[in-house]
Amino acid sequence: MIIDLILDRKGGSSYTAKKFYDNVMAYEEGTDYKISRALDGGTEEDVRKALCDYIIRNDYNPKICNYINKVTWLEDEATSKELNESLSMFDEYNKFLDNEKVQNTIISNDYVREQIISALEGLVKELEDTIGNYKKLDKELKL
Repeated sequence: MIIDLILDRKGGSSYTAKKFYDNVMAYEEGTDYKISRALDGGTEEDVRKALCDYIIRNDYNPKICNYINKVTWLEDEATSKELNESLSMFDEYNKFLDNEKVQNTIISNDYVREQIISALEGLVKELEDTIGNYKKLDKELKL
């Protein structure tokens, strides 16, 4: 039964949208296919509405709709988990960057880098001048 699929997922069973769709199609055979149609061509809201209508129509506990409305039904659970993990890592990275020591280190490293670039540019200029002087001297000696 479809209620079992919902409760299994709520209980922690792994979820794939394709498997859920296939099971719903099998359970809805010979009925109005409202949930299957929502899964097949609808939005998350359409699916949630069809599932909640099913819950109410069959006199199941309406609180199950709270769960139905919290999760996505059109994508695999792993996709949602991966997105949440990525967002969590992004938040941690932002917290890391907000740390005052890190900010000071970044600023300090930028300052050091600018000093090194400035020193190297000065050395390049000196080398260019020296090469220019050698070329002049070479010309004078050839005359």
